[in-house]
Amino acid sequence: MKKRIDWIDRIKGIGFYFVILGHMQIGKTLKSWIYSFHMPLFLIASGLNFNTEKIYSTKTGGYILKLIRRMLIPYMCMQLFSLAIRYVFSTFFLHKKIPVIGYIKGIFAANSILFKSPSDPSYFIILLFIAQIILFFLIKLFRGNRTAVLCACILLVPLSLITAGKPMLWHINAVPVTMFFIMLGTYLMDIYRFFEDKIQKSSAAAIIPVCAVLTLCGFLLWRVNGRFSLHANSYGKSFFLAVPCAVLTCCGLALFCMKLPKIKLIEYIGMNTLFYLGMHRQLIWIADSIFGEYKTNTVYIAITSAVIYFGLVPFVALCSKYAPFVLGQSLHLSRKMKQ
Repeated sequence: MKKRIDWIDRIKGIGFYFVILGHMQIGKTLKSWIYSFHMPLFLIASGLNFNTEKIYSTKTGGYILKLIRRMLIPYMCMQLFSLAIRYVFSTFFLHKKIPVIGYIKGIFAANSILFKSPSDPSYFIILLFIAQIILFFLIKLFRGNRTAVLCACILLVPLSLITAGKPMLWHINAVPVTMFFIMLGTYLMDIYRFFEDKIQKSSAAAIIPVCAVLTLCGFLLWRVNGRFSLHANSYGKSFFLAVPCAVLTCCGLALFCMKLPKIKLIEYIGMNTLFYLGMHRQLIWIADSIFGEYKTNTVYIAITSAVIYFGLVPFVALCSKYAPFVLGQSLHLSRKMKQ
């Protein structure tokens, strides 16, 4: 099994805290800034591990089955778990009925603008699944030529831009942008490999100012461009500002994570963001239902986000031991990850 790159798990782990915050009742300005980079961060992180040469040598059936195991099965499990949670809590605690049929439609549509699903953020799993399937066939078409695949993605991006803000089944119109960011991640990994020795030898004191400058540049671009949203297929004032805004912020966070010491708990969360993606929104909904009058309170947001962030860890561990398919793992893979 290929050794995991720990800083990638760290940035995903830290990045998911921003996802939780972004789904709470924080101020519009902070929410807009978080949205300018949090989903691109996970797409770029997918690209960092996206090996086009290896994919080119992979058989079609095996690759598709692997993606089904890693994405579609967890998607269905988490949507059904979320539906059960919403049904039980609404029926027995809120004494309200939920639109079960509507939620089931939402599960298959994977687009809460068309039909609300029990776990709205899980649309990202379907988006990633479709994007990786198309990338697989592009890699086969261009015989593993990564530059040709990237160029094809760039040529497809206008399909996302001309349908901006229009809800479509499975968010299919956001797929070209998703593919573009994944491929961008493969090239950012090349840049990291080129500077890897220098980064490792540099002290944190030397790297942190670079992180600050990159993040500040991303922040300033966000102030000009505004909010980025894959869910709404919306990229602020200009897609050409949205891309460097997201990339600069993500690179700043990545460099910061490279210099962080090993934090096993954060890395563990980073390895299991799929589960977090599917389940965190239900806990926010339950907490807001109980403590609704405080949901805009800063202290409430800080405490609740931290409780959800760390509180899901034991559930991940239970799934890893008894139901690894929920996490997109086989039992064999689950055991290897623990070693």
